[in-house]
Amino acid sequence: MVYKHNQLSKAGMFEIDKLTGDDFEKYLAILFEKLGYKVQIVGSHKGDYGTDLIIEKQGVRTAVQAKCWHNPVGIKSIQEVYGSLHIYNSTKALVVTNNYFTHQAKLLAETNNVELWDRDLLAKTILSTTV
Repeated sequence: MVYKHNQLSKAGMFEIDKLTGDDFEKYLAILFEKLGYKVQIVGSHKGDYGTDLIIEKQGVRTAVQAKCWHNPVGIKSIQEVYGSLHIYNSTKALVVTNNYFTHQAKLLAETNNVELWDRDLLAKTILSTTV
C-alpha cells in the first residue's frame, strides 16, 4: 500500500485530483502528445457527444472521454464515448479517469471494446513519460 501511494505521489496524482474537468482534458492532451499522438480537444463546449479529445496515431483515431472525478466512473461515460465513435469518425474509444471504474462500467466497456485507463494505469503512463 505504501508503494502504491508513493507511485501515485510521484506521478502527481494528488495534484491531478484538484484539476477542473477542462484542465484535466488539457493535461491529457499534453500527455498524449508526449506519447506521440496528434491531439484535438473537442470537449471544452457543450454538445461534445461524450468525447473530450480525439487522438490519432498511425492512422488510428480514438475518441477519448476524460473524467476527473472524486467518485468511480459508471456506465454513462462508457455509453457516451461509444455512442460518439461515428460522429468523430473514430475506430477506438477510451475513457481516462483519475479515479476507478464501477464493476458495471468495466463489463460494459469490455463488451463494447472500450479501453479504460483508471487511476493506476494513468499514473503508470505518466511515470513512463514526462509531462
